[in-house]
Formats: sequence, C-alpha cells, structure tokens
Amino acid sequence: MPVMKDVAARAHVSITTVSHVLNKSRFVTAGVRRRVLAVVRELNYTPDPVARGLRTRRTNLIALVIPDISNPYFPEVARGAQDVADRQGYLAIVCNTDWQGSRERRFLETMRRQRVEGIILNPAEVTPAELQLLQKSQIPVVLVGQQITHPAFDQVGYDNVQATRDLLAYLYARGHRRIAHLGGLQSTASGRLRRAAYSAWLEERGLPVRSEFLSEGPFAQDEGYQAMRKMLELDPRPTAVFAANDLMAIGAIMALRDAGLAVPQDMAVVGFDNIAQAGYITPSLTTVSYPKYEMGMTAAEILFRRIRQGVPRMGQRHFVPCQLLVREST
Repeated sequence: MPVMKDVAARAHVSITTVSHVLNKSRFVTAGVRRRVLAVVRELNYTPDPVARGLRTRRTNLIALVIPDISNPYFPEVARGAQDVADRQGYLAIVCNTDWQGSRERRFLETMRRQRVEGIILNPAEVTPAELQLLQKSQIPVVLVGQQITHPAFDQVGYDNVQATRDLLAYLYARGHRRIAHLGGLQSTASGRLRRAAYSAWLEERGLPVRSEFLSEGPFAQDEGYQAMRKMLELDPRPTAVFAANDLMAIGAIMALRDAGLAVPQDMAVVGFDNIAQAGYITPSLTTVSYPKYEMGMTAAEILFRRIRQGVPRMGQRHFVPCQLLVREST
C-alpha cells in the first residue's frame, strides 16, 4: 500500500507539499497541485485516517453507545444521530452493550483511546463516578434516553415518571385496581424510574404494592412472556399489566393468548416506547409515544455543537414530549 512518501517521491515534491495539497492547508501552485493529484490517482493512494488523526486531532468519528440494537427503539435513535453525522461528514460507530456494564465500560474506554471526537451514550449501568472519569478526557458526551444525569454532560430524554403516571391514571380511570408491573432491569435508570413511579402512584391512591405483582428482567419479548405466565398462576390475578417497554408488553399479550385469555376483556396490557410493532400486533398496544428519531437528531446536533465549541462546564437537559396512545389492548 503506497504511503505519502511514495507520492512525494514520484511527484518530485516534499512530503509537506503533498500534505498541503491533500488537506488544502496552504497555497500550492496549480501545476504542482495537478502533478501531485495525478500521482495520487496513479498510485491509488488513500491517506491513513489514523495518522491524520494523530496530526490534526481530528478523526471525523463519533460513537453511539446503546444497550440493545435488536430493540426497535434504539435503531430509530441511531438513525437520527447518523443522519446528522452524515451531513457533518462524520462516521458514526454503533456500539451495542447488551445492557452489560462491563461491555459499556469497555466500549467507552476503547472509543476514548480511538480518539473519537464525541460520544452519544444511552447508559446501561455506567455510574456518575464513571462519567466523571469520562469527563476528564475532554471528549464531548451527550446522554440520551435514560435519566442518569451528570452536570457536565448534555442530556436528551423524556419524563419517565410522568409518562408512567399517565399510563396508570388511564388504567385507573378504566376501573383497574389490581395493576401488575412487568419491570425492566433495576440496574438501569429507566427500569428503576418506572418501578419507583409505579410504586409511588399506587401508594398515593391507597393501593397495595404487591410483591407478587412485580417482576424484573431484561427489556425483551421473551421476558414479558415468561413473567406473564407466572402471574397467570396468581389468585387473584391482576386485571391490568403495565409493561416496562413494548417488547415485554407484546410478550405478555402472546402469553395471555396462549393461555386462552382475551385482551383486554380478561386483562388489559399497556407498554412503553411505541415501537412499530405496537401498532400492528393484535390487539394493537396502548403505549407511550415520544419522538425517538428526533431524540437521536437532537443529541447529535448538540454533540457537534460541543465538538466545535468545546466541552461546557455545565450541560443542559432537553426533554421531548410524551404522548399516551390508546389502542385496542385496553
């Protein structure tokens, strides 16, 4: 593979002149420029991005660190961020953590060492103390989705607590008093926030928080299915189920269907996220919707502003609106 030294030798110029031609960093006469570019084409020379990054401290790379690329929620966020990166001439590297703190920490350290210019992070298990270490690297970071906060980082998210309360208030208005919660992992911010909001809402209305009406597990369809199967063994059963996300809610509907029960006649089901499948499953799923693509776009736009202007002393919080979508499952 040819290197810049080979181009310089063939074009009878210095390596510095080749660099100026390729980077357009200094005036070079038209004749010399044409000669250098002709040799570049002849040798099929491609600049080494790693070497260029070491010289310029620019890699034109950002990282998007997300918990689960198989969950339809995250590709929408990633697409929004990538579209902005494309317009800025940057490549977005997607890192999938599988909700594992060890993978998340390894990705963040690897991206730091690879000199990415910015990171969009949907935290899985990263702690504020670990974010503090990331801050010292002076790499701009925007937190998206989960509501773990750090004063130096911008955050784009939504109100988990209010959205949960809206779902529960709707079920309550429909006459439901035995409401179960298929909870997400409590090691995650969204899992903890939705569980805490559920418990607080019940207590405010004098309703018992029953341990048998609570489950915890990955935000996955199979987890919703298995948790629902266990709750069907209870006596009395819940009359409604609040699932921590749509995948779990879809799993719960499938479990109810396999048990010969009808939704919502025998049990109402609500989810969270409004993924595409929520509108197509039968019955269609009542859920909370918020603009995921726009979240990714906003996070990336903020990140590039920070890349240009430098890391701020204090970050800002940007919240997108949530909307309750009532469908057939209730």
